[in-house]
Amino acid sequence: MPWEYADLRHLSSSGDAPPDLDLIAAYTRSAGSDLQIRLDVLDLTFDSTSDLYIALDTAPGGTRALPIQATSKLKWDLLLILPAKGSPQTIIYDYTQPGIPPFPSLQFPNSNTPKYEETVAHSLKRLDAPPIPRIVRIPWLDTFIVSLNQTTFPAGKFGFDLQAFITPAGSSFPADSLGPFHSDSQPPGRAPLLLAFWNTFPAYTPAQAIRRWDGAHTGPFGERHGLHILLQAVRHSKVPVALLDLKTPTNLFALDYLGVIPKIQELVEMGLLILPDTLPGSPSIPLVLAGLPDWAPARAAADSRQTAQVFGLPPSDMLFAPHLPTSPLPGYSVVFTPLATLQPARWRGETLIPLPVPRGDQAATYEGLALEMRLVLLETALLASEQPQHALLLILGGSLPDSAFGDPQAAEATMRYIAAHPWMQPLTVADLHTLSPTSSAPLPLSSPVPLLPNSLNSLSESCLTTSLPDSCKSIGAPLYLAAWQHTLSLYAPLPPEPAQLGALRARYAGQVGLSLAAAKWAEKPSPRADCLTDPDLDGQSECVLASDKFLAIFDDSGGRLLVMYSRSIDGVHQLIAPSSQFIVGLADPSTWDLSAPEGADPGGMHGAFADSSPPWEPYQATVSSNSLTYTSPDQRTSKTFILTPHGLRVDYNSTDPLHIQIPLAIDPWERFGPGWGNRYSGEFTSGGWSWRLDGGPRVEVRTSGVLVAYPFTESHLSLSRVEDPNFPYPPGHYLPFPIALVEIQSQGDFYVEFVVSVDQ
Repeated sequence: MPWEYADLRHLSSSGDAPPDLDLIAAYTRSAGSDLQIRLDVLDLTFDSTSDLYIALDTAPGGTRALPIQATSKLKWDLLLILPAKGSPQTIIYDYTQPGIPPFPSLQFPNSNTPKYEETVAHSLKRLDAPPIPRIVRIPWLDTFIVSLNQTTFPAGKFGFDLQAFITPAGSSFPADSLGPFHSDSQPPGRAPLLLAFWNTFPAYTPAQAIRRWDGAHTGPFGERHGLHILLQAVRHSKVPVALLDLKTPTNLFALDYLGVIPKIQELVEMGLLILPDTLPGSPSIPLVLAGLPDWAPARAAADSRQTAQVFGLPPSDMLFAPHLPTSPLPGYSVVFTPLATLQPARWRGETLIPLPVPRGDQAATYEGLALEMRLVLLETALLASEQPQHALLLILGGSLPDSAFGDPQAAEATMRYIAAHPWMQPLTVADLHTLSPTSSAPLPLSSPVPLLPNSLNSLSESCLTTSLPDSCKSIGAPLYLAAWQHTLSLYAPLPPEPAQLGALRARYAGQVGLSLAAAKWAEKPSPRADCLTDPDLDGQSECVLASDKFLAIFDDSGGRLLVMYSRSIDGVHQLIAPSSQFIVGLADPSTWDLSAPEGADPGGMHGAFADSSPPWEPYQATVSSNSLTYTSPDQRTSKTFILTPHGLRVDYNSTDPLHIQIPLAIDPWERFGPGWGNRYSGEFTSGGWSWRLDGGPRVEVRTSGVLVAYPFTESHLSLSRVEDPNFPYPPGHYLPFPIALVEIQSQGDFYVEFVVSVDQ
């Protein structure tokens, strides 16, 4: 049976005693037929040895004398002696029979003093019957629990006063004492504690998803680590936590892909998870929603709220803002954001809660809550007892991948410790709403600085949410939504974020314009073959092939196909996309080349039909009425792209062996709904390989070369288990959602053809 706050009777500040002899808290309660007294020390190790003395004043009369070098502050009539070795003893002060000698083995100090013998020694006796104390030492909780049978306890139900003393084992010199206090005293103050985490699930590939959930050889200690481990500790301890950015849409579809949303829903229903709506980004990334339309922050928060509801998680009137918006967002009363203050503050009608301060060491340890944090919380609780209105909030947590709260042993030990010490008050949603900050008008920790160019300034917000009745009615609405989702991906957390991440992503920010150009084509399709526009804002014109059914946009650097779309009676569809549409920065930062524009991240898939690694030389483009031919600078390779009634054909002429990649990404906006991963499937066909979205397009890739395919779904069945470092995960395991990568090799001339159809 757990100890409750109502059982807490007394707190004491830490003194000069060693931590295992430093008494800090006392509790009393009835437990069945027992009376239980619990004493906490600051840090009880497994090899600690100590003797306890508990003086009880249960009736009038008694003595202050003790069998150690101390005097009780109360007149006790019952003394419990609990040695480290040997049996517990109970001594009673018997004022009705003063002639009975003391228990022979009990050695009293100053026993040669006549006054002492007269008033104390001759008025003590050993009880011939219970109560006999029983003691349990619990080192992992720093606790002693003493139990007495209530039926033989003199005080009965009327309460008593008590004082506790602790000595090193076998010593008569007390190291510390606690009390006196009454067994029915009102509980003292509590220390408010908030456990808050960001970067809770930054997963953009199946490999990252399983690693962030329950990964091997990761985290600060190089052991198992992940969100799942933290959630297990929350469930076992019943200690609530705030997962500040869990409701980021990309987090939610990755969690859904793992099939673990029900675990989160259950903890929400138990009141153990605080899930604010969220703005994109991370406190450690110097990127903010700046330079975008005024509606962008509110739209991002609404996306978080609406996507969470789609996945069965509740909306919130709390907001996580990695960087504080310049204008308050309506509907939010509590905002988590970096602040220059360590305490909640009031600003613009909102309660601002600062994020946990980064720590050089870990608050969660294998021995439980770090000793430094225990001391801070203890002093906070004592202050709350004296000045409740000035109780200070301690906020722990931080970036989850860097936190020991994701380690199995540290998380369980620390959360169990917090739960077992009710003078700590882990805050719930309801508690956060009752905060009354006294300070006002704090400055944000950092000012927003626009770092990324964007293409959304002329975009109407109504075109972003196709699920709303009054949403944009244009057939291009899904592509406007894709442009918005692409924009948000530029702010996606990727811990640990190197300083160059902003500059790297700036190289790709203009690619948002590809989706916007496609949306305009979808609204007014017409044949086109030219190299006259620059939709990706890189300062170079891109070539375009278009018909009333298909659109393909190319880049002269390497002669690459950047994106491809189709249009039919059921709507518009995306077929091919660079991986940068979903995430930038997956490669080792030491390999980034900021001098190579779109090849700056060598870990990306930079469109289809790149014949070499970046940086690419410009290919010579030749455009005819319905085709585009690219010729390499050395004239050894040419490739001709032709739109067909059913898709696209590419004819290669080369004197060199070639290896090309085709990143298929069908309707990526379909990721944001339950069970989305099960809708994608692939199969080999007589002419190649097909990739389809249930209820959407099917793309068959036919070729005369040698074809292999790696869909992101390859490892889906193995994701029901924790990450296994010895398991041979397939190549698709490491691809960004929702890409299926097709690779083709040839020793000379070959062709590739895309045949597109749509489920009716």
